[in-house]
Amino acid sequence: MKKSSILLSLVMLFGIIFMGSCAKDNCERTVTYTNMTPVYMSYEDFRSSVALESARDLANPGKIYLYGKYLFINEVREGIHVIDMSNPANPQNIAFIKILGNVDIAIKDNVLLADSFMDIIALDISDMNNVKEIHRMENAYSNDWNLGIVFDENEGVVVEWIPEEITEVTDCDSNKGGGVFWGGLDNSTVDFEFDSAPQSSSNNGSNGPGVAGSFARFSIVNNHLYTIDNYQLHSFDITNPAQPNNLNQAVSIGWNIETIFPYKDFLFFGSQNGMIVYSISNPDAPTHVSQLQHFRGCDPVVVQDDIAYVTLRNGNPTCGGFENQLDIIDVSDIYNPDLIKSYDMHNPHGLGIDENTLFLCDGEDGLKIFDVEDSNNIDEMEHYKNIDTYDVIPLDDYLFMIGSDGFRLYDYSDLEDIHLLSTIPVVPEQ
Repeated sequence: MKKSSILLSLVMLFGIIFMGSCAKDNCERTVTYTNMTPVYMSYEDFRSSVALESARDLANPGKIYLYGKYLFINEVREGIHVIDMSNPANPQNIAFIKILGNVDIAIKDNVLLADSFMDIIALDISDMNNVKEIHRMENAYSNDWNLGIVFDENEGVVVEWIPEEITEVTDCDSNKGGGVFWGGLDNSTVDFEFDSAPQSSSNNGSNGPGVAGSFARFSIVNNHLYTIDNYQLHSFDITNPAQPNNLNQAVSIGWNIETIFPYKDFLFFGSQNGMIVYSISNPDAPTHVSQLQHFRGCDPVVVQDDIAYVTLRNGNPTCGGFENQLDIIDVSDIYNPDLIKSYDMHNPHGLGIDENTLFLCDGEDGLKIFDVEDSNNIDEMEHYKNIDTYDVIPLDDYLFMIGSDGFRLYDYSDLEDIHLLSTIPVVPEQ
């Protein structure tokens, strides 16, 4: 009788375990997610696609660059709008240079250097009616999801992602859930964003380099082109810009590097973790000098008269962090940067400095103009609201500004009467 009770108890115990196991195995849930399927282009088609086309409307503008009488506006991942600024009050959109995968450019001696996904190309722009590719450095960059550079040895280059919303019933233990799943990544969820925007150089003539905005990843200093990816600095000898020479000395400078700005014999890098300074006293071999860390956040940097101006922002998965502020930093002792003061902002992006006037793009809170003669007590001079601002280039009393709704040109020759001169609006694609 006792044995029978023990046997019955064991049978019941195994039954409970079995039913629990079945219940677990049968646990299901409904999930909805976005699946991104890559569209590949063959290497042959991709590398033969550069073309000069007729002007097109701005649809998704990115970084801006000035050279001579021309303004170049990046159309993110598609190419470059060419704007004739001979008459600042009436800019003329004259052409579009198709460059797949383009985000950054730099120009020297009528040679335009541009990224094209993993390649860097050189274009002769001495005749804007006959722009042509004259050199290509293949595979200058590796696969880099943060920069949107994805290619496959056999399939080619990913030139587009097709989104598809999927709702399905899945096992409770599945890692699928809300989010974005990128094809070929074995269901890994990725926070992926193109952070496009328009560094200031000193030359804006038809010779030498042009002028970029504070979000630039390309910088020309004398006979060298410096570019950054997510964590490395790349150096190129452009003594002859039509034949750039890759020095093959990529330097690891940290993770989440975003922007580059030249000042004196130094390069200032904005990263998501702080401002990093490298010396280019030996231009072929940049070396680390110092770093000023901050809370995590996106941060372009510009420098003038040994004062660095850095914006930190949050608001998207790429930037992270919780700070929205302007940092003013003393870099007179380049080995020991010292934070002077921080000022709260809404969601600051790009910025530019001209003597004591700081121009700051505060995202959807508009354009803000400050008198920064006293770093400990800056004074807001103007605030243009109801525009979503991205980056600026102040040059020769003109402020070139790009935002999500297009381009604006301001005249600030009289700081008591800063006024809008002209615009080029974004035209939504149909």
